[in-house]
Amino acid sequence: MEIYGILALLSLAFLLGGFVKGATGYGMPLVATPILLMSFTLPQVVLIMVPAIFFSNLVQGFQTRQCWRILKIFWPMVAANCLILLFFGGRILTMVNASLLTLFVGVMMVIHAGLSLAPPIGAVERMTSAISIRKIILPSGILSGLLGSITTIYGFPSLQVIVAAKCSKEECAFLFSIFLASGHLALWRGMVLNDYSDPAMLQWGLVGCVPMFFALLAGRIVHKKLSVQGFRKAVNLVLLLAGLGLVLKSL
Repeated sequence: MEIYGILALLSLAFLLGGFVKGATGYGMPLVATPILLMSFTLPQVVLIMVPAIFFSNLVQGFQTRQCWRILKIFWPMVAANCLILLFFGGRILTMVNASLLTLFVGVMMVIHAGLSLAPPIGAVERMTSAISIRKIILPSGILSGLLGSITTIYGFPSLQVIVAAKCSKEECAFLFSIFLASGHLALWRGMVLNDYSDPAMLQWGLVGCVPMFFALLAGRIVHKKLSVQGFRKAVNLVLLLAGLGLVLKSL
């Protein structure tokens, strides 16, 4: 693809992804990755996303830094996800055909988001309320790391657990920023440790940060106007669309 075509593709991916990120607190890789895969391989996309994910989450984390105390509860999730991505992600990413697992993850995301968006069901609510969120924080981080090591999609199920914990809108945004930035950096470092590096992809990623920055600001305006309920619905809607995208991608 010619340079102008690549620039157009990067602009589209990071404009859409940045807006979703600003509005919901996460979702940029889920939106941008399918677009970038039109011209790049999955490992290349991981490298392209490094600068944008780091800087966007740095901005988001700084804006919501007053919520840092919530990390006292969720740090085991972040640590477990990072350690698994660091030591297993890079190696597995270049060895395993993940189409079936990607399909499984997509189906599970669709089911979870669909149930969250649907009218409350008494039996489901009673079952959910009976589960202590604190008891599944560490297991969810471990599972995210394992799934992310194979598919590069490490948000599931940890982001769902954060939403289910009924944190405030700003607390969710802060946790998302820490979890997503640290996870992607760990995955990138794991790839480097396994001798996979492509500086040109990082340079394209820096170029993509320009449209992403403006889209992020626009998304934050929408984010501030959303109610807590609206924010959670927006998050689950992103999950639903991302899950459908994974299902279609794996077929």
